[in-house]
Amino acid sequence: MMNADKFARQCRMEKDALLASYFAPGADTRVSMEIRDMQLDEPKLAALREILDGALTDAFYTILLGLDGAASIGGTQQSFDLRDESGARITGDGELEAAAFAHFHEP
Repeated sequence: MMNADKFARQCRMEKDALLASYFAPGADTRVSMEIRDMQLDEPKLAALREILDGALTDAFYTILLGLDGAASIGGTQQSFDLRDESGARITGDGELEAAAFAHFHEP
């Protein structure tokens, strides 16, 4: 069964996996190939990783808050009714907002 905490945790895992794939040796994503083509030294590569990590965190966090009605998506703020396969509600009561903060901004 899915709940807000598990959904936010899995979104965080997806963000981390995407970031790792961008810097994985031999990865064949468009982003990873463009990063390799830049031929950055280690300090610049580390800086780029931090920038992309921040951008992905902002994107995922904003979407999660938007789904819960706590932020706008595309200029419109409203709550969405997101449910798991069994019909259990994931959004709409502020739990997703709290879980997203915990998984994306707390140490």
